[in-house]
Amino acid sequence: MNKTGDRLEIPLKEDIIKLLEPRFNQEIIFPEVQSNRQKRNCVLRMQSLFPVDFVRSNNINLHTFRHTYAHTMLNKGVPKEVLQTLLGHRSIRTTEIYANWVRKEELEKWV
Repeated sequence: MNKTGDRLEIPLKEDIIKLLEPRFNQEIIFPEVQSNRQKRNCVLRMQSLFPVDFVRSNNINLHTFRHTYAHTMLNKGVPKEVLQTLLGHRSIRTTEIYANWVRKEELEKWV
């Protein structure tokens, strides 16, 4: 998702997924990116993979991946309470914000 609420998925090549897969069981996928300087360098490197106009028009940043993850998990049927825990939200209402982009079939399970 981007900030306008439009759905945006950033495709990852199979070799990238295989590279990241061992990190999926960690509490933090990128523990080496903790300081503000490290985060900024990470964002710049990630943005350099896309054309400048694409980055600007879609507001590509690290939070974009968080929205994409949440949206994908909800559309796959992950209960919102589970996603709340995975995202670290204190309130279920914060997690329910993502309901704006959930498929109708999955949203009906919530009601």
